[in-house]
Amino acid sequence: MSDKSSVLKKVKKIVSTEVGITGAELVSQCRKQEFVYARMIFTCICNKRFGITQREIAAYLKLKQPMISLYLSNTIKDLEFNERFIKKYNSCYERLKKLDEVYNKLETRNRILSK
Repeated sequence: MSDKSSVLKKVKKIVSTEVGITGAELVSQCRKQEFVYARMIFTCICNKRFGITQREIAAYLKLKQPMISLYLSNTIKDLEFNERFIKKYNSCYERLKKLDEVYNKLETRNRILSK
């Protein structure tokens, strides 16, 4: 996955699918627990795995940067103690890992074929 915009879209699709909500619900302002969990997972993966800044994530989710910071700190706490959250996070992370593996295989194949 190359540019930040495509990363944000791919992660949004994976997280919303794995958590069982729509992409629109993920970026909504709703405070239902499932939606908040989805935004927390989305924020953590985008920031920690792809290096997308808190400001960029905030702009994408139409939130303020301090909320993104709060999501990141709460994600760390929930990953220690909240079983339900851990399962959702792990399923998103595993699906993303599989997508990366497929992408890397295709990239390698294309490199070999272009020689």
